[in-house]
Amino acid sequence: MMPKLTVRRLLVVVAIGAVPLWLGCRTIMSKRAMNLKEANYHGRRENEERKNIAVFEQAKAAGKADEFDPWMMRIVKVAHRRVAYHSHLAEQYRLAALYPWKYVPRPIPPEPGNGEILPRGDDHQLVEFKMSAEDMARLSLSKKRLDVLKVREK
Repeated sequence: MMPKLTVRRLLVVVAIGAVPLWLGCRTIMSKRAMNLKEANYHGRRENEERKNIAVFEQAKAAGKADEFDPWMMRIVKVAHRRVAYHSHLAEQYRLAALYPWKYVPRPIPPEPGNGEILPRGDDHQLVEFKMSAEDMARLSLSKKRLDVLKVREK
């Protein structure tokens, strides 16, 4: 025979059933927050690359940039690829934020143009690459390692 169902027992059953629901909601909300953060990052990077392309176009229109310079063409080509890359990932993460239970493919492919050396003319000057503070934080470099990198620059 089943025990008598009282209000107290019913409250205990509901409380025990609510714990997994609460934990699941916390997990989904943290996934959503992470996906929104990634979507904002990739959206910002997409805008940066669009600005780079716009600067080149303005310089070309003003006659300050040679549109047939292979170095410049390569930079613009990489910038266009990066715009498409970051646009795709921003949209993917926005959708993942809307539907946090859906799968976001991992690993993410590397950013186009990374590791490419862009020589300019005969003197082979390399393009200087500076990282923002947020990008450095994303790489999780410790302060000690940053100090080592600064010493190497000098």
